Amino acid sequence: MRPEVKVEIAFATRPTEAPTWVDVSQYVRAVDTSRGRNMELDRVEAGTATVLLDNRDRRFDPTNVAGPYYGYLLPMRRIRFAATWLGVRYPILAGFVERWPLRYEDSDAWVAVPCVDGFKVLNMGRLSTNYPEQKSGERVAAVLQDAQWTMGYNWIVESPINGILGETTYVGPNMEWLIQTGLTTVQAVTLDKATPLSHMQDVTETENGTLFVDRGGNLVFWDRHQPLTAPQSESQALFGDADGELSYTDIELSYDDGLIYNEVSLTREGGTAQVVEDVDSRLKYFRRTYDKSGLLMTADEIARSAALYKLAQYREPGVRASRLIFEGPLPDDVWTALLAREIGDRVTVRRRPPGGGAMIE
Repeated sequence: MRPEVKVEIAFATRPTEAPTWVDVSQYVRAVDTSRGRNMELDRVEAGTATVLLDNRDRRFDPTNVAGPYYGYLLPMRRIRFAATWLGVRYPILAGFVERWPLRYEDSDAWVAVPCVDGFKVLNMGRLSTNYPEQKSGERVAAVLQDAQWTMGYNWIVESPINGILGETTYVGPNMEWLIQTGLTTVQAVTLDKATPLSHMQDVTETENGTLFVDRGGNLVFWDRHQPLTAPQSESQALFGDADGELSYTDIELSYDDGLIYNEVSLTREGGTAQVVEDVDSRLKYFRRTYDKSGLLMTADEIARSAALYKLAQYREPGVRASRLIFEGPLPDDVWTALLAREIGDRVTVRRRPPGGGAMIE
């Protein structure tokens, strides 16, 4: 058995309005999604998906005036993906349709619809405004407010679907932001045509936090302590190759130089470079520099503390499970564990290699 995949599109409602969902699951041939980042020091990227829809009756053809969705097959219509397993619904990704590419082969017809999450919207806008000195999470919330961020659940100005009494003020948010206050104070800034996303990512790097759009479409900002705080501090699943552990098909373990940094240079905006190094690591692995500038902390000593922390994390290599592979059919408990996972969840991975010796965890 496999989970029941559900794909819904809000054809008739604009992306800033409360969505009216239409279930198109019966036309789905395949779904491919991707969320997260490749390496832990990378920024989280926009979540993406491609859904392959059967189009033999031309219902997903924007040029077909007789189609049931004619006039509504537009870019940036909202779409969401979910899977139901053992009676539980798990969101997979929520975002926006980018285009409707029509494809044909002999008597067959289909559309491979590319989709993207809310990071795209936050990368399209431009902000020219001033912000005072404030906590990192407060800055993220202020940027979202000024960008009028919504995934359609807020009341929007002059909307025929969910405007408020014809008023001309924006009201929100409503369970679309999951923003922590933050631990780091960021500088006052004047933005000139900056994208909301780029500034929030600069703030996130200054905080050493995490910024992403979750499976339900909410914008999430964590401070740097959240990975050390429950539930993120607790392992949510144990994958292994022994009885009582969640099984996987294959594993890729890596012990390499990809995340070795023995010289860290962090520079805040208007400050001087704070450079720290580990001589022993440099003698073993050559000089490997992590360099980041334009950070927004308010004092050089804060930048230096951040540099020392990063040096302590990355001056030596570590064993990483860079990939887990699962091939069906999967046991019920494995499906449950996989479908429930979110960016930032901590998991435990075990391997007992042939030849004996200590288990790798």
